[in-house]
Amino acid sequence: FSSRRRHTRSRLLSRGLGDVYKRQLNEYQRGRFFFKRRGEGDLERAEASFKSALEQDPDFADAWIGLAGVYSVRFGHNELGPEETLPLLGDATRHAVSLAPGSSEAHLRRADYYQATGKAQLAGQHMETAMALDPNDVLALGKSAGYHAHRSRFDEAIELQRRAVQGDPTSVLQHHNLVAFLLVAGRYAEAAVAAEVYRALYSPGIDDAGELFADVEILQGNYEQALVQVRSIANGPPRERNLAIIHHELQQEAEADAALQRLLAIGGEEAAIHAAEVYARRGQADEAIRLLFDVLDTPQRDAPEQRELCQYNVWLLSPYLAGLRSDARWQALYAQVLEARGYSTMLARAGNSGVAVKN
Repeated sequence: FSSRRRHTRSRLLSRGLGDVYKRQLNEYQRGRFFFKRRGEGDLERAEASFKSALEQDPDFADAWIGLAGVYSVRFGHNELGPEETLPLLGDATRHAVSLAPGSSEAHLRRADYYQATGKAQLAGQHMETAMALDPNDVLALGKSAGYHAHRSRFDEAIELQRRAVQGDPTSVLQHHNLVAFLLVAGRYAEAAVAAEVYRALYSPGIDDAGELFADVEILQGNYEQALVQVRSIANGPPRERNLAIIHHELQQEAEADAALQRLLAIGGEEAAIHAAEVYARRGQADEAIRLLFDVLDTPQRDAPEQRELCQYNVWLLSPYLAGLRSDARWQALYAQVLEARGYSTMLARAGNSGVAVKN
C-alpha cells in the first residue's frame, strides 16, 4: 500500500467498516476513479464524490487530499480563476496535511498550493518532505520526472515516469506523460507503443488526447495517418499547427501556408507558441524564437501568472521545438521561464531530494 492507501485502510478498519464508512469509502473510491480517468466532466464528478465523503466524515483525510488534487488540476487547466480556486486549494491542503502528516500526496498538494501563491521556499519544503516520506509515491515520481525533463535529462525522466506508470497502471495521466516524455526525447517507436496502451485507457473528452496521437504519427513520419488523427481535434491553434506541419511535410505548401496564416490570425499566446513550433519544424529558427520572445519576454508585459509559467514549461518541452535547444537565445529564454517566481528553485529542491532513478 502507498501511504495514502494505508491511511484509508487503517482508518476504516479501526471503525469497523460500518455502513456509513462503507458509503464514505465508496464515495472516495468513485472520486479517485473519476480523478484518474480525466474524461469530460470527470473532475466535477470527482469533486462531488470527495465532498460527499466529507459530508459523512469531515476528518476523512484522503477525501481532502483528493479534493486538493481536483482544485490543483482545475486551477492549472484554467478551468477556475485564482480568486475562486486558491482559497479552496489552500483549505483542502491545510486539512490534508493536518489530518495526514505522513502522507506524501498531502504534502505534494500543499506544495502545489504554495507554488500557485508564489511561495517557492515553502513549496520546496513540502516537496522535500513528501519525497522523504515516500520516494515511490506516484505523484512524487511524476514531479521528479518533470524536473529531469526540464533539464533535458530525458532518460532519467522516462525511467521515473515508467515507475510512476508501474505504480498506478490505470492512470490515464501517467500514461499520457510517458508518451509525451518519449516524444520529446526522440524515442518515437517507444512512444508509439506507449500510445497504444494510453489509447486503451483514455476516455473521449480528454481534450489533448487527439493532439498527442497526432504528434506520435507526425514525428514518425506517418503524415497521412496524422491527418486522420487531426479530424478528432477541435478547431483551434493545435489543429492549425498540425495541419501546417503535415501539409508542409507532404510538400503541399499552399495548404501549409494557409493553415499557418489561420493560426497566426487566431492571435494570443497559445497560437503564437504553436506558430513557433511550425517555424521551428520548417527550420526557421529566427522566426520561431522571435515569436517565443514576443510571448515570454515582452518588456511591457506583466509578469505571467504561476499557472501560465507551468503551461509555458509544458509547451517549451514540445518535441517540435527540439531543434532550438542548442541556440543560445533559446537557452536564455528557457532559463528565464524556469527562474520566474522561483519555479526553478522549487523543482531543484524536488529533484535533489534523494529520489533514485533506479530501485
